[in-house]
Amino acid sequence: MKRLLLGTASAFMLSGMAASAQTTIELQRFFGACDAEYGDVTDVSAAVGECGIITALVNAFEAQNPDIDVNVTTVEWPGYDQLNAQLASRAAPDVVSMHY
Repeated sequence: MKRLLLGTASAFMLSGMAASAQTTIELQRFFGACDAEYGDVTDVSAAVGECGIITALVNAFEAQNPDIDVNVTTVEWPGYDQLNAQLASRAAPDVVSMHY
């Protein structure tokens, strides 16, 4: 779990370094949305579960980087087939959160 969070946070931070104009980052994850509970949360320590933590990370990142929009999409578990198809068609998201 810590590796997942570190990897996701690192990807967001590195993506922010290259941004100078309005930029969109495509984030794909396999678990459902939890915006009703965590839609405005930017304090990761206040989030519970993967969905809440990833949502809080995205919210915090967007708050700190107003020129970068993170477009989050969800896929059915486990997401490998869809990601393979996206990679083959050169249409993969910028960041993917999944278990291995």
